[in-house]
Amino acid sequence: MDTEITKKVELLRALLRTKDQFDELIDTGANDEFTDKDKEFMEEFKKIYYSGLEQLEKFINKIDEEGKEISIQSIEYYKSILLNGPLAGNTLQLAKPPGEIKKFFKDTTDDLGTNGNTAADNNSIPIWSTEAVAFNNTVNSNNKSSKFINDLITTATKQTAITTRTVSEYLYDTDNTKPFIDKRQSERVELEGEDGFDTEAHGCYCVKDVEFRKVAEEITEDIFDKVEEYLGESDFAVFTFKKLSNYFGDDNKAKSFNAKIKRKLQFMQRSYDEEGVEEIEIKDTNIETDLIGNQFDSPDRRGFTFKITGDKDKIFNPNTIEGQLGSGDEVKEDPISD
Repeated sequence: MDTEITKKVELLRALLRTKDQFDELIDTGANDEFTDKDKEFMEEFKKIYYSGLEQLEKFINKIDEEGKEISIQSIEYYKSILLNGPLAGNTLQLAKPPGEIKKFFKDTTDDLGTNGNTAADNNSIPIWSTEAVAFNNTVNSNNKSSKFINDLITTATKQTAITTRTVSEYLYDTDNTKPFIDKRQSERVELEGEDGFDTEAHGCYCVKDVEFRKVAEEITEDIFDKVEEYLGESDFAVFTFKKLSNYFGDDNKAKSFNAKIKRKLQFMQRSYDEEGVEEIEIKDTNIETDLIGNQFDSPDRRGFTFKITGDKDKIFNPNTIEGQLGSGDEVKEDPISD
């Protein structure tokens, strides 16, 4: 399942103008990072804001026809930008024309397949149980929360279960109506945790619906098969990504760092031969920049100094105010008053 989060599409947006420009001038080891399809999609996406609605329609059709060749995260990024920008209305019209919905654009709400979630909640954990811990969170919320938050919920659930079990012991251990009706409490404790105790009439309190969870475990695969059948393969992949990906978990491979980008720049060099004839050459040079093409900044660069030799050598640090505006001599204090 494609649930990995890398943010590569955002990096590519900063670097790429056209696919050919990227291949020719950018050297980041990017041939391993970005596929040709990644670059094609980004180029077509950027053209939208220059070429207008015809290009928007072309891009949406490209997602419909070739979306399987890029990551779901990339598609969701493009959709998010388009559906929250100035062309949102046009995007919806083109992605959902009458009687048709383009692939990757169906609504994939959290409600789909809810009964296929087999996590046991309070309704299906016996009140007397000392081993099973109820899952008191929705699957979707759990998959979008940090481990710290989920651990807090689990701890709170355990403590609440202990308290409830202690104060409710009478309901499953002592309560009975003998000799008129035997509630079979010992049998209830024996059977409820296995297959449930709701198959026949009883007079016991707080009997949980264990049967529902058992049935859900048997049909969960069928439920999600139905969801996939309804959505189609492409939109089911979107549904899976939204449901299972966790920005706080191992799925998130994205990281922030001060990245150097090697760019190839071309320049003209003018020279003259011995006879004074002008010669112009096109040359290349490689420089390191930040993501948007400005000079790469780092602590090492800021520590750069240069020295002017003379009767008294002077050292300047051009990345400080003193280095840019000073004379190289130490500033003398000038008291406000004598």
